[in-house]
Amino acid sequence: MAIVIVNNQPVDIGNERLNLIQAALRGGVFIPHYCWHPALTVVASCRMCLVEVGEKKPDGTVAMQPKVVPACQTPAKDGTVIVTTRRAPAPPRPVPSKASSSTTRSTAPSATRPASASCRTTPTATATPRRA
Repeated sequence: MAIVIVNNQPVDIGNERLNLIQAALRGGVFIPHYCWHPALTVVASCRMCLVEVGEKKPDGTVAMQPKVVPACQTPAKDGTVIVTTRRAPAPPRPVPSKASSSTTRSTAPSATRPASASCRTTPTATATPRRA
């Protein structure tokens, strides 16, 4: 009997040939997927079912693969470790700069033209149309 570990929970998959989506579902964990269906061939094109996978060694240690893999395409076997609960780290928070924190908007110098400057454009008499 093959045992797969899904999010630190052992799941008995028996001797059936299952992919990681099916094995996780046996353990009550739904892995989102779009392009996989049990009656169709595996294309693994949507990449929606990416999971972290590792292997439990006989001494009890777990060796995780360095990349995520599509669960629909990866076969489950005895000792397979599936991790679906990790989240990506939050993006770093912006550090306020000293200039923006000490100067308010009303007192900051304007980067635009002064109000007296004119944006009017006057056509010149010598301008000729460009030919392509």
